[in-house]
Amino acid sequence: MRRLGAAIVVAACLVAAGAVSRWRAGEDLPGRPVASVRGALVERGVVAPEVQESLQRSVLLVHSSGCGSERQATATVLDEGGRSIGLTNQHVVAGSVDVSVEGLEDPVGVLGTVDGRDAARLDGDELAAGGARALATGPRPLLGAQVVVAGYPGGRFRAVTGHVRAIEARQGYGGSSDVLIVDVEAVPGVSGGVVLDVQGRAVGLVVARDPSSSDVVAYPLDVIGDGLRTQRGCS
Repeated sequence: MRRLGAAIVVAACLVAAGAVSRWRAGEDLPGRPVASVRGALVERGVVAPEVQESLQRSVLLVHSSGCGSERQATATVLDEGGRSIGLTNQHVVAGSVDVSVEGLEDPVGVLGTVDGRDAARLDGDELAAGGARALATGPRPLLGAQVVVAGYPGGRFRAVTGHVRAIEARQGYGGSSDVLIVDVEAVPGVSGGVVLDVQGRAVGLVVARDPSSSDVVAYPLDVIGDGLRTQRGCS
């Protein structure tokens, strides 16, 4: 089943523009509604409402302004050694010192961007204080593995199944790294979303739309690292 949407724009400050594409709705993800979504196995392709509700405590709708534009995207909260961290994309927070998170009264600070990656960190302590729950993380998925992509395409939460159809080395944002190509079509708003394995563990960060297939492009979490730099401007 395919749903209408628009393509993700990867260039900073141009996220709102892009050609029309479709969001390939996979089937839904069942499991138990626990904070880390552990044990949320993919069966028969049906996403249980309680699992979607649980994921929305970890996968958040964010709004950012900077470089003369307003942007709506996704942020993902992860557990890093017992501490919460927030991840989204550089192109989402370009020119911003903080973001507005749906459901939180106060803005959340942008701590900085990650060297050589289209990734940025948000203040995990502020997110946790607002009630966000950190997802457990898992190892990089294998080629062909079934996964779930969760985020806010078009500003509405979706969690859909797909498969890792390729793992490729690509360049961008001053660096080169492996990326996952997941056969779920990307639309604006899913940037900063998460790729989950069948145990419900976070294994990737959504960053872009593949230009040849319109599929989701995501960093495996192991390539993001923790090297922060001061948030850059619009250039």
